[in-house]
Amino acid sequence: MDVVSSLAWTRAGGTSQYGPSDLSVATTEFHEMLSALGLAQHRVAQLFGVSPRSVRRWQYGDRRVPCGVGIVLRLLAAGTVTVAQVEQAVPIPARTWGSIWRAQ
Repeated sequence: MDVVSSLAWTRAGGTSQYGPSDLSVATTEFHEMLSALGLAQHRVAQLFGVSPRSVRRWQYGDRRVPCGVGIVLRLLAAGTVTVAQVEQAVPIPARTWGSIWRAQ
């Protein structure tokens, strides 16, 4: 199973063969990727269906960057996918604590 398939499987409720050490994005890496890609916080929030506040929390290290977000950002940074392709993908909001509490 490749990284993209693993992401889809994980989003569907499965478990990924890639552990957190393989896919987690550190705060500095997250910040550097956003800068390199020229993506503003509000744009990242739109792409992943979260609030700009969630993106700020990821950026400042207050919250861990969700695995799926890290994967997509790495694919964007590598040039494997484009922002337009991410926009066309089926929108599945990143899971944040705020979204978990609102769902209950």
